[in-house]
Amino acid sequence: QSGSNPFEAYRTAVRVINHPNYDNPNNDNDIALLQLSSSVTFSNYIRPVCLAAAGSKVAAGTDSWVTGWGALQSGGQAPNILQEVMIPIVSNSDCDDAYGGSITSNMLCAGLLNEGGKDACQ
Repeated sequence: QSGSNPFEAYRTAVRVINHPNYDNPNNDNDIALLQLSSSVTFSNYIRPVCLAAAGSKVAAGTDSWVTGWGALQSGGQAPNILQEVMIPIVSNSDCDDAYGGSITSNMLCAGLLNEGGKDACQ
């Protein structure tokens, strides 16, 4: 822990484990695990991320939380505070239409396609 917030825990990522089928040009299978420098104690504020079961489906329109350290504006720097926003799941077919055929079945699409303004970065 560091700083004035007693609910924060700082760790260094000592290893990044990329998905074995990650495809950089297409961002297919864009997911990884981080091995931390030491364990954390779970609490009401520190919890593991729950992953969906293989083959499960999330209905379009379902609200979801997106978090990230992405730039807040195009070409901008990463923020010092983890960002979060609630956005709806979008069907892969609608997302594929919006992104010119680059969405695969390994991707999960979320956002406000017709409005913008809320995203993991920018």
